[in-house]
Amino acid sequence: MGKILQISCPKCNYLKQIHVGHGMADFHLEQIMTYFTEEDSKRIMKYQSEGMIEHFHYDRKLSICPGCRRLDSTPTLELILHSGDTVKFHAKCTYCNEEPEILRDISNEKSVTCPYCNNGELSIQQAGYWD
Repeated sequence: MGKILQISCPKCNYLKQIHVGHGMADFHLEQIMTYFTEEDSKRIMKYQSEGMIEHFHYDRKLSICPGCRRLDSTPTLELILHSGDTVKFHAKCTYCNEEPEILRDISNEKSVTCPYCNNGELSIQQAGYWD
């Protein structure tokens, strides 16, 4: 079950809800692959077809895009291979196609500056759950 984060800025009144974590549909690698580029999806499929994947971990993580400065949730996938190696994938920004910066566990973030006004410190609170 994922969390719904409510993000607001007291300076510019920016307000957005972002879904992080994962839902019930996100337990199937075939579905998860659709969130990534065609090239990444082919790489994931190759690992799967060659039986190299021991297990995987998928999440949508809070991120900020350095290109367009949007806050969003970015699909992330870690493939843990039988060899012990880990292969990581991060989806591109849906607005400008750049690589977003994943924000660490938001409860550990000291402060996040509002990407819209660059003046206020964002308030990030859990607003609920999604599935």
